[in-house]
Amino acid sequence: LVYLRQNEGQACPEIELYSLNAGSWKSITSAAPSYQIAQNFWAQVFVNGAVHWVASCKKGNCFRNVVLSFDMSNETFQEIELPEDLACELPTKYMPISAAGKSICVKHYVQNRHTMWVMREYGVVESWEKLVSVDVHVTPNFRVLQVLGCRKNNDEFLLERYDHRRMIGELVSHDPKKNTNEFLGIHTDPGKFIMLAKPRVPKSPNHSVYGFGFDSKKNDYKVVRLAYLRQNEGQACPEIELYSLNSGSWKSITSAAPSYQIAQHFWAQVFVNGAVHWVASCKKGNCFRNVVLSFDMSNETFQEIELPEDLACELPTKYMAISAAGKSICVKHFDQNIHSMWVMREYGVVESWEKLVSVDVHVTPNFRVLQVLGCRKNNDEFLLERYDHGRKIGELVSHDPKKNTNEFLGIHTDPGYSCIVYYTESLVLLDKTSRSMQIS
Repeated sequence: LVYLRQNEGQACPEIELYSLNAGSWKSITSAAPSYQIAQNFWAQVFVNGAVHWVASCKKGNCFRNVVLSFDMSNETFQEIELPEDLACELPTKYMPISAAGKSICVKHYVQNRHTMWVMREYGVVESWEKLVSVDVHVTPNFRVLQVLGCRKNNDEFLLERYDHRRMIGELVSHDPKKNTNEFLGIHTDPGKFIMLAKPRVPKSPNHSVYGFGFDSKKNDYKVVRLAYLRQNEGQACPEIELYSLNSGSWKSITSAAPSYQIAQHFWAQVFVNGAVHWVASCKKGNCFRNVVLSFDMSNETFQEIELPEDLACELPTKYMAISAAGKSICVKHFDQNIHSMWVMREYGVVESWEKLVSVDVHVTPNFRVLQVLGCRKNNDEFLLERYDHGRKIGELVSHDPKKNTNEFLGIHTDPGYSCIVYYTESLVLLDKTSRSMQIS
């Protein structure tokens, strides 16, 4: 951990080094660098045993930019020259550094253009190469905010762009040769997210399932990945990986992997009581058995929770989504034009499963119920999303099953894409540079 202290705008830092083993700081007495770390964007990346920053030094009336590195083993600084286009740029310009495999790359923004330079061979100045140059208006009606990384052998690039009309960000795959932009279906809070490092297990030929949650014991956010690489006589054999926000890396989970398959048609997951939960199934003989599969983010172990018999023996091809119900869980089911909703009144107690409601898709005249979203007013009313065939739009209604009434709430939806999400406010800051250039 390197702490640089700036003295009244002068590039005269005092260097201190913190060791986790020693649990203390010490001063570094070797010659301090005369370069100033760019204050507008304090991005740093750890590659090849050294921390790297973009830094600058004023020489006469000119600035000279370099990549400044600090070797954690030798405890010494080194300078790496930048390509001339970047070396003479004003240090007030946007110029963050990030990783590119085992080397480094620098992104630059000036005069409505984003560029991305990569050092093909680490430490070899002549190997700097400009990979892409993108105008901020390359996508009509949008503004490109940043180039995030490369995809597909540098033939395509991941961009974050801003939708002025809806005031949201979104990720697109940009092909500079074809000048095409493919929306990836991911929206962002513009500039405020973290890109995960590439998992150790490669993208599987079958599929992967993810779960996101919080480890309260270590105060750490984590992502668990189940990579289904092969099927052995109908059995699911996933390889398990876990990403830690604190460490910024993936690790393999060596505990016994669950033999259950996460339902592929609806990969819903919910984080409750310190664990991620999915609906999963396993084929036993000629029958399927469904359960709620959970992964504890602190203990890093799997557990199974039995479902009520009406759901446990259902075909896994049926719609069966899990969501939160306060501090417990609920499962929504659709079969034969009936939507049902089951809640586990006491978390972990199988006998406490209860069917809260059963709704016919045609319960509201001239409409079709798409899904039961949740409960209102002590389970006396339920929030439904229904489809208006005439106007071809969705809308939310409050349904009272006892009175058989439906109150339109004045909210229209994109049919089938609505959901209710429980969240907890947090002070964790994600408006930092991406931790990795690599895209899984």
